[in-house]
Amino acid sequence: MSRAAHRRRAARAALVPVLGEAALPDVLTLLTAQAGTQEDGIGAVIAFIDAVAARHLLDAGTRKRLYTAYHEALARPDAELPADPAPETDLRRSAWDAEAVRGMAPPMPAPPTAAAPATTPPVASPSPAAPPAPEPPARSREEAAASEPPAETQVFAALMRAALQAAQQSHPAALEELRDSATAMLPRLRGGPRLREQLRSAWSQAGQADWLILGSAASLAEIVEQFYVALCETLGPVEADRLLTEAVREAGRVEAAKRFSPRRLV
Repeated sequence: MSRAAHRRRAARAALVPVLGEAALPDVLTLLTAQAGTQEDGIGAVIAFIDAVAARHLLDAGTRKRLYTAYHEALARPDAELPADPAPETDLRRSAWDAEAVRGMAPPMPAPPTAAAPATTPPVASPSPAAPPAPEPPARSREEAAASEPPAETQVFAALMRAALQAAQQSHPAALEELRDSATAMLPRLRGGPRLREQLRSAWSQAGQADWLILGSAASLAEIVEQFYVALCETLGPVEADRLLTEAVREAGRVEAAKRFSPRRLV
């Protein structure tokens, strides 16, 4: 099964419960049009769901739920996903495209009428200057928030970056041991293979990673719990408590912490 087919099946699983089967041709068109969907990272997931939400006028809450639903569907094996919708939507897609083309066709010209007798045109009075075009409305706070990663993802990322930066400053020689300890616990993570793969990628970059891990609040809290255990094993519980407490305080300063408290992760 190709990755493109897997993405189509994941999109069907995540979006049909919200949009219905009739929307599949449009969903597949948007999925193909998104250049970022050649990969399955958080940026590609957000770009695709944002495009669907904009086309179908979905609210911010629905958009946020679809980020997680589609990302989790991508992590599921093919046996747990519905059938590939591409073959069965070919005819509906063709009809949809044809209708779109008809909608864009220019109107037929009106039949010619008999010429009216020539008259002297009246002198046109000067017309007032056209008013300036109105400026487009500014994006609302809700719209801006919906185009970003979920609040829990941003807060988790801020917490992990702050903790690793503090560990780098205080214990630079222990970072490799800390990474090995944390990655050794990944097979026990209940979040699924896709979540574990995101974490392996982040740990491979360590201090350079953005740590924008897309997962539920419960999954992110489990990751923080494993990270704390790795800190205890590497640096001892006293130093682990200090680093994590400072990281929670730093994460509380980001804008997303107003919507999701970092204390929910510890």
